[in-house]
Amino acid sequence: MQKTFIQLLWFVTRRYLTRFNPRIIGVTGSVGKTSVCEAISLAIQTKYTVRHPKKNYNTPIGLPLAVLGENSPGRSPMAWAGLFYRAFTAQSAPQFIVLEYGADAPGDILALTKLVTPEIAVITAISPVHLVNYPSLNDLIEEKATLGDKVPATGLVILNNDDRFLALMKNRFTAPILSYGFKSAAIQGKVQELKVDQPLSHQPTITTNFAITVNRSVDSTPSVSISSDSPPPQSPLFLPLQIHLTDTVSNALPSAALAAVAVAVHLNLNLQAVATALGNLKPLPGRGRIISGIKNSLIIDDSYNAAPASMAAGLIGLGKFKTLLPDRRRLAVIGKMAELGDRSDAEHAEIGKLAFEVADILIFVGELTRTAMHAALSAGADTATVEWFSNPVEAARFLDRYIKFGDIIYVKGSQSARMEKVVYQIMAQPLQATKLLVRQEAKWLAD
Repeated sequence: MQKTFIQLLWFVTRRYLTRFNPRIIGVTGSVGKTSVCEAISLAIQTKYTVRHPKKNYNTPIGLPLAVLGENSPGRSPMAWAGLFYRAFTAQSAPQFIVLEYGADAPGDILALTKLVTPEIAVITAISPVHLVNYPSLNDLIEEKATLGDKVPATGLVILNNDDRFLALMKNRFTAPILSYGFKSAAIQGKVQELKVDQPLSHQPTITTNFAITVNRSVDSTPSVSISSDSPPPQSPLFLPLQIHLTDTVSNALPSAALAAVAVAVHLNLNLQAVATALGNLKPLPGRGRIISGIKNSLIIDDSYNAAPASMAAGLIGLGKFKTLLPDRRRLAVIGKMAELGDRSDAEHAEIGKLAFEVADILIFVGELTRTAMHAALSAGADTATVEWFSNPVEAARFLDRYIKFGDIIYVKGSQSARMEKVVYQIMAQPLQATKLLVRQEAKWLAD
């Protein structure tokens, strides 16, 4: 029954794509896909109409919903009938559609490209997410690279050059590549200033100012040439762009902005207009969002999900407060990283050691984090600064009593760790939870 339903949904989606022929940009990777989709959409909106996923729609059912611009009707036959009717009778489509391509098991991305193949593919990073479902890390890397393999020679593959696995793929694809990152890259970023305004108020503002330079000659394969109506390389539009982001401390959002600029360069968009638009890029719920906490504390809510790469990036962001606000305690509240297979112990151990380096207080939640806790203690952490709890509710109750005035609290874990329960307990305005936190729908709250 489900197979027949998916076939019908795919038929409707193919018909929609054939009728309107929107240009497709695909995004995959182990971390950062949603933020990159958001950033790319902001950039494209400076000139074209664009659609990007309303939710984390990157599966055989979710991807068609993203193409059609629909929310899931759930189990309602009437609602699905309405969706199919709207798809059949649609009169127009956006010029661009930005899609996430997810992969939980081998072959997932290949299957999704059979429905819709992007002309531009962005690969954000490789981390051992869902590794338990793959024979090896190399198989996971191959899965992510599949999206770039399917891009035609007339398209473009955009790679995060800061990722050690992606940096080795420059000669792999038929399509030309364009790299981005904070190391050597065609689209290169450099954080110039990170500051906190009114740090003791209930509305703290963190501002990240960074510059982007465009140097496509860095990449070994050529990108598209600049069109006649596009500014020449010496134009001020190709000099360092200044982008100002608020309420973000890690490099996750700046990196998403770099990917968006790479798309903008390929499409010959006005880069100054793109830089201005990207200033509106904000952390989504549970993805490094800054929230006011009890006792005038500051919460970095990164509770949506966790992979080794994103966990490390978030902890490094927490460590920046050593110089931003040196007189305030930094608390790392770490939940498990799920589905890492035989790399689980090693990856949790690395995170434990990093947490010890950047935080003053370490709170570990869940059985899998015992390895992280022992690694932190072995690295030199004082037992008086380390706590372990079996579940997020216990950790939240402890923190409710333990937090001091002005603390900075970083919270992260995989979806199944339910670390948003910690954030809810210590946020200053719990009545805003449905607006600010992840997994606030009834089905999640009942669990």
